[in-house]
Amino acid sequence: MESPELRDAREHQDIDPRAPFAQDRPMDARQLEYFLAVADHGSFNRAAASLYLAQPSLSQAIRHLERELDVLLFHRIGRRIELTEAGRAMIEPARQVLRDLETARATAESVKGLHTGRLEIASMPSPAVQPLTTMIGACLRSYPAMRVDVRSAPTAAAVIEAVRTGAAEIGLAGTAAELLSPDVEVHPVARQRFVVLAPPGGELRPGRGVRLEELAGFTAIVAPPGTRARQLVDEVRERGVPLRIGVEAAHREAVLPLVLQGAGVAVVTAARADLARGAGALVLDLEPPQYLHIWLLSRRAPLTPGPGRSWTASCADRRPIGNASKRESQPVFDDRTAQPVESAVGQHILNRTENTVSTPRRFRIAVIPADGVGQEVVAAGREVLDALAAGSAGEFGFDWHEFDWGCEYYARTGRMMAEDGLEILRAFDAIYFGAVGWPGVPDHVSLWGLRLAICQGFDQWANVRPVHFLPGVRSPLRKADDTELDWVVVRENSEGEYAGLGGRNLSSRGPGHEVAVQSALFTEVGCERIMRFAFDLARTRARRKVSSVTKSNAQQFGMVLWDDVFKRVARDYPDVETESVLVDAMSAKFVLRPEDLSVVVASNLHADILSDLGSALAGSLGLAASANLNPERRFPSMFEPVHGSAPDIAGQGLANPIGAVGSAALMLEHLGLPGHAARLNAAIETTTAAGILTRDVGGTSATGDVTRALIDALG
Repeated sequence: MESPELRDAREHQDIDPRAPFAQDRPMDARQLEYFLAVADHGSFNRAAASLYLAQPSLSQAIRHLERELDVLLFHRIGRRIELTEAGRAMIEPARQVLRDLETARATAESVKGLHTGRLEIASMPSPAVQPLTTMIGACLRSYPAMRVDVRSAPTAAAVIEAVRTGAAEIGLAGTAAELLSPDVEVHPVARQRFVVLAPPGGELRPGRGVRLEELAGFTAIVAPPGTRARQLVDEVRERGVPLRIGVEAAHREAVLPLVLQGAGVAVVTAARADLARGAGALVLDLEPPQYLHIWLLSRRAPLTPGPGRSWTASCADRRPIGNASKRESQPVFDDRTAQPVESAVGQHILNRTENTVSTPRRFRIAVIPADGVGQEVVAAGREVLDALAAGSAGEFGFDWHEFDWGCEYYARTGRMMAEDGLEILRAFDAIYFGAVGWPGVPDHVSLWGLRLAICQGFDQWANVRPVHFLPGVRSPLRKADDTELDWVVVRENSEGEYAGLGGRNLSSRGPGHEVAVQSALFTEVGCERIMRFAFDLARTRARRKVSSVTKSNAQQFGMVLWDDVFKRVARDYPDVETESVLVDAMSAKFVLRPEDLSVVVASNLHADILSDLGSALAGSLGLAASANLNPERRFPSMFEPVHGSAPDIAGQGLANPIGAVGSAALMLEHLGLPGHAARLNAAIETTTAAGILTRDVGGTSATGDVTRALIDALG
C-alpha cells in the first residue's frame, strides 16, 4: 500500500512520469546503471556494494540525475527507499537505453582493422550527429596508426547504402523517423529537440512553445537542403503556410547573427539554444516536439574482430545518452575556411586523425611571435612546418597571419594587443605564440595584456606540458642515463592563483603601510574539468596513473576543495592509479623518483613551477613545448614554447628552437595530423641525437643550424 508520505510527495511533484525521456536533458550510462542498481536492490548501500562503489558516490550520482531530470526518482523514508511514480516509469526505458547502447558498442567492437588499418565512416552533414566523436578521438590518441576516412552522405538512405555495400564500416545518420534496412543494423544513440530562434522584441513572445503554422508571414533563415531543419520548414510551406525563405545559410554559425540582426526566424537543434540565449535571441520550443534522432549503422553480416581493445572500449566512460552533452554541442570549424561546418562528426573526427581525403586541407594559423627570442623560434617553427607541409604531397598547408603584438606594440599604443584582438583571433584554427616580456614593460603588464588575455578570453583551461628526455641531451638527473623517463604536467589554466583577484590599498597611510591581497580562486567546475582531462589523458598512456599536486595542509579552503574533487573524480576511473602529493614533496619526487610519474595534474601556480622544473631536469627550458587548449573547441587553442623572451640572447641567433617546434607538433595533433606530428617529434630526436644542439644544452649550433637539421631529418 502506498504510504501517506509517498502519496503526498507524489501529488505535489506535478510531473509527467514520462518526462525523463521526453525532455532534452543529458544523461550518461553510468547514471542509468546506478539508478537501476538502486531500483533492483531497494537500498543505496546494497546497490553500491553490487557495483563495487562507495555509497556516497552512488548517492551523489543519483541526486545529480534527479537534478538534471528535475524529477524525484526515490522517496527516502527513514532507512527505506521507495520508487516514485516517475522512477517506476523510468525503469524500462532506462533498461532499453542501456541495451541499445551495449548493442551499438558490441557492433562497433567487431569492426576489423580499427587499430592498424582504416576506418570508413559515412556521416550525414548535420551538427547534431556527433555523440561518438569524443570516444573516437580518445581512441585515436591511443592508436595513432589508425587512419579514418569520413565521407559525407547527403541523406540517411545514402548512409545506409554506404554501410550495406561495404563502402563504409560504420554509418552515422540523423533522421526524424526510424531507419529500416534488411542488411543494416540500426542502433539509437541520441536525439536532439528542435527549437525556433527569433530576434528579441519581435512578434513572438517568450514563455511558450510555438507551432510552425504560427510562423505564417515570417521570413525564415534556413539550412541547406538535405538537413532535417530545412525539411521541417519545407514541409510546413508545402502545407500552404506562407513562410518565406529569406536567407539560405551555408554554415550554421551564420544563423544566429542573422537572427539577431532581424533577418528572420530559424529552426535549429537545441544544441544551439544556450548560445542563442546568451546572445540575446528568443528561444522557443517547437510544438508539437520535433526531434532529430541519431543512429549508428553497421552491417548485419559478422565482421572479423580487430586486434586489441576496440575504440569504444578504450575511450571515455561518460557516453552521452539522450541529448548530446554540452561539450559535444559546441561549434566545429572547417579546417580549410575557418568557418563552422555542418558535418560536426566528420570534421571532429578529422580534427583528431590523419586526413585521408584527397582534398588539401589549409589551416589558418594566427602567429604572435611577440618579444625577444619568441620572434626567432617562431620563425624557425614556421620554416619547419612549411617544409613538412611541402613534403605531404599537397595533403595540407598553412595560411599564416602574423600579428605584431607585444612589448613594442605596447610602446607605440599603450596596449599589448589590439583592442579587438580576441575577435580577430576567434576565426583562426590555432594560435602559434612565441614569448612575452621585455625590459621597460612591467612583467605583469606584458603577461596579463597578451598571453593571459588570450588564455582566459578563449577559456584555454587545459595547459599540457610534456616532460620529454631527448637523446643526445645531457640531463642533470643521473637516473636519466639508464631509466626511461617521460611524464606530462596538466595545468589548470583558467583560475587558481592566476585568477587575478585582489588589489593594493592603504598606500595613503605612508611608506611601509601599503597592503596587497592576491586571492586564489578554486571552483568545483574548474577543478573537475581539469581532473577529468588528466584522467582521460592517463588512459592513453602506458602507465595509467594520475598524481594530484596539493597544499591542503596549509591552504585549508581552495586546496581542500581541490582534494575533495580529485577523490570524487577518481572513483569514476577505477582503472587509473592515483596519488595525492603535497607540492613540496612533489618537487622532491621530480628529482628523486621521476620514474614513478605519468600524468601530474596541478593548479595554475603549482603546475607552472613544476613544469619548469621538469623541463630543466630534461636539459633546458628551451626544449619544453606546451599547448593551451580549449578542449570543447569553441575557441582556437594556443601553442607556445615554455621558455621566456630571453632578452640577453635575443637577436643573436642563439635561441633553442626545439621548444617551439615541439609545440608545433602539439598543434599538428590538435589539428588532426598525428602522423605528421610523430614525424616532427622523430625529427627532433634525430637532430638532438646527432649532437646538433644550441648553447643552452651544451652545444655550439645556432638557431638556423638546428632549424636546417630538423628540416633535413624530415626527409
